[in-house]
Amino acid sequence: MSATITVSEEVRHRINRDARVRGVSAAALIERLLDAHERRARMELVGQAFRGANHTYWDEYRSWDVPWTTDLVTDIRRGWPNDVDSSLRDFRAL
Repeated sequence: MSATITVSEEVRHRINRDARVRGVSAAALIERLLDAHERRARMELVGQAFRGANHTYWDEYRSWDVPWTTDLVTDIRRGWPNDVDSSLRDFRAL
């Protein structure tokens, strides 16, 4: 389904120009712009939630995250497991 929207001539030219540069239709450009805008809005909400987290949250986060990460890196450096796939072998450089 399609619809017609009314925009100024300047905006129409900008949309068409940017769509042409990216090799997409005007509709695809608008969709991409809306997707990016909505993603930024979601990420801002995530950022607000993190900024609002109290010390209890961060203490619990560290208690779960740091030891696991440290143990994993140590284990990989020691060569465990021997059948580790190539994507994990890259961690040896840490």
